[in-house]
Amino acid sequence: MRRSTTGNGAEPGLTDLFRRLADHASTLVRGEVALAKLEMREAVRGMARDSSKLAIAFVLVWFGGIALTAAAVIGVGHLLGGRFGFGALIVGVLFLVIGGLLARSGMRALSAGDLRPDATIASLDRTTTWAKQELREMRQELTSGEPDAIDAGPAAAREHERTLRP
Repeated sequence: MRRSTTGNGAEPGLTDLFRRLADHASTLVRGEVALAKLEMREAVRGMARDSSKLAIAFVLVWFGGIALTAAAVIGVGHLLGGRFGFGALIVGVLFLVIGGLLARSGMRALSAGDLRPDATIASLDRTTTWAKQELREMRQELTSGEPDAIDAGPAAAREHERTLRP
């Protein structure tokens, strides 16, 4: 753990260190929350874009299908010797197959969108590892029994010396 000094050259006390730790932890948490919000916003924008593409595709398939259906039914009906009912059946099945394939493709694109905030999770993992290491070092320094290890100042050093005397 890096030691820092106060403005008068003395090392900071334990209270100051805990205050700084709390300030840094609060700043870190605010940063993590901001990162998560940003990541979720980007994911939602991507899903909105994909959804609008899918909606446009359905509308185009619908109108194109109506226009082409009439022409195809007439053309196939002529090929079948004037049997326009069979022509309508053949063309209808064909359009249903094409529309189904387009819908399946759009659903795959939507389901591929990932809403998990990967960058935030990775950052939280790094932060957790760092915090555990810092706590381990602080605990080690506090239990070492050396007055200068706890950065508590001269009063704590005198108290520690009194407890060591027989």
